[in-house]
Amino acid sequence: MKKSNLMPTIVLGCICLIAALLLSVINTFTSPRILAEENKKAQEALAKVLPEGSDFQSITLNDRYPKAVTEAYSAKGGYVFRAVGKGRNGDIIVMVGIDTDGKITGTEIISEGESKGYKERVFNVVLGNEGKYTGQTLDSFEPVIVAKSTLTSNGFANAVKAALEAFLIANDGSTPEQTLQNNCNAALGTENKKFTSWFATEVLDGIDGVYIPEDKSGYVFVAGESFIGVSTSGDIITEGVNDDLRTKTDEAFTLITSSTLTDTYVPEGLEDKIVSAQVTETGNYVFVAYGDGYGIFGGYHNSGESLKVKISISADGKILSTKTEYHSETENIGGAALENPDFYESFNGKDSTSFSDVQSVSGATLTCNGYKEAIENAFKAFELLTAEGGNE
Repeated sequence: MKKSNLMPTIVLGCICLIAALLLSVINTFTSPRILAEENKKAQEALAKVLPEGSDFQSITLNDRYPKAVTEAYSAKGGYVFRAVGKGRNGDIIVMVGIDTDGKITGTEIISEGESKGYKERVFNVVLGNEGKYTGQTLDSFEPVIVAKSTLTSNGFANAVKAALEAFLIANDGSTPEQTLQNNCNAALGTENKKFTSWFATEVLDGIDGVYIPEDKSGYVFVAGESFIGVSTSGDIITEGVNDDLRTKTDEAFTLITSSTLTDTYVPEGLEDKIVSAQVTETGNYVFVAYGDGYGIFGGYHNSGESLKVKISISADGKILSTKTEYHSETENIGGAALENPDFYESFNGKDSTSFSDVQSVSGATLTCNGYKEAIENAFKAFELLTAEGGNE
């Protein structure tokens, strides 16, 4: 009996081993062919996406370039970049031509695994020298989101945007994020530190923003075009700061380093909409609130989980900062929208009547609506607490 039961297991194991070996052998022979075919298409695409280009020369990439860009070429007439975006069914590899003025001259797909319906809807709209991306620059960039094909559209758009960012770097420029990081490092006298924006809980007169390095070794205050580095003890490090900016920076440093948050109660009836509520000594409030995004209402992705958004509101009812505390939205769509400063920083300075005017990120409307719902819930709590004197 034991031998009889053992035999099918052995046979099945042998079959699996043989299948694995066959797949390995097939992959060994087919992978180089696939790669060679992609490279052939890439070379042919150079002239297609940059029709006025000639004398193409390969550019050596470094860590300043976006990771999505895997190859780059300079030419008489412009540049061509090979970039990768994540589509619905895998990577979408795109060649993007850009002229010397930074305008897209054409796009061509080298490889993709999208299903027929999705790629027909998207690629017919965005591909070629007459596609909807032709003529766009990094400053004017607008992702093209085709209805019912959001994942495919976003994958293509992300590849194109990476190519535009690479063009800027190839011309001895920096992306806005790189410029910000460089300015912060220069102001604080550091190198290669990663700075993040301070979540504002106080109103800082004359200061447009505050950035903190990952090791919390100081602060950088931004006022107009000035970046002012300050040590943890409050000493201004940056040279050449005038007296007016010194005074504003000193006052801002004192305020943010002494700011404290005290837990307060969640108003009755909002317990299922507000996670927590806190108040500062200056009368500003910080809420963590729920909002229902694509994770609840999406047809493709239903997690059943709400967004959690952190919102600070000044004593006079203006948004100071917003930040996503938790989400289960689709990574490359809603998730990307929530990480986009152009979206969440647009709420700063808005009040209860104007925050809804902030434009949603194309292709992530449900996620953005959920974010706005969380802000609306925070304003409901704020209005009740300020009416009741809710820091008791």
